[in-house]
Amino acid sequence: MSEDKATAEELKVLHTAIKKVTADIETLSLNTSISAFMVFVNELKRLECNKREVIEGLVGLLAPFAPFIAEELWSRLGKTGSVHHSLFPVCDESLLVEDTVIYPICINGKKRGELSFPSNASPEELQGAALKNENVAKWLEGSEPKKVIVVPGRMINFVI
Repeated sequence: MSEDKATAEELKVLHTAIKKVTADIETLSLNTSISAFMVFVNELKRLECNKREVIEGLVGLLAPFAPFIAEELWSRLGKTGSVHHSLFPVCDESLLVEDTVIYPICINGKKRGELSFPSNASPEELQGAALKNENVAKWLEGSEPKKVIVVPGRMINFVI
């Protein structure tokens, strides 16, 4: 187990699971909580995450569903006392905010590529940066677009 600080992506995966499982417990949708655990563990495998900070959150989240396994894992983490006497993990919404948005770039309604932009970029900034992209310039073939449709957070379309 690694003592390194968890990355932003790893913390986002953890807090997404905390939010989902907490909401499912409140609505007694326990079967979908199990699905959220499976998604969470698969994401941890994909990220090759073995950081203590994330694993402790997982064990605390798992405790109401698998109390005996959670107790064993809690003691193997070097914790004293019961996992059930510790605080239940709380979702930090600030970690769930997307920093970037991937926009599909369309020419005459057909997808021709994707570009990543900051989530707070204005439509004018999106249009300007997309026009400067070499892939977009190739598809425009030097002609000026007749119309540009920018849907913030969704897509950019050039009509030629």
